[in-house]
Amino acid sequence: MILTAKITFAIVAVMKAIDHLKILISAGWSQGRIARESGIAQPSINRLLNGRQTDVHYSQGKVLEQLAAKVASGATAESMGEAA
Repeated sequence: MILTAKITFAIVAVMKAIDHLKILISAGWSQGRIARESGIAQPSINRLLNGRQTDVHYSQGKVLEQLAAKVASGATAESMGEAA
């Protein structure tokens, strides 16, 4: 399991913001939750998901990367600080 988590994190680390968003959305996160957790405005998240915006500030991208890595590694909603 540890090796799988390291490989998963390595893959997540080279993805783009849209890929991180897709991981979060597929895990059941709403655009609003992503906005709250990442500090990216919800309209920007919507534009990213719809292809009308292509990137985010580096620091915001790193937050998305970390959130997606936690989701991809199987972190629960409770361990991430939010009830399901």
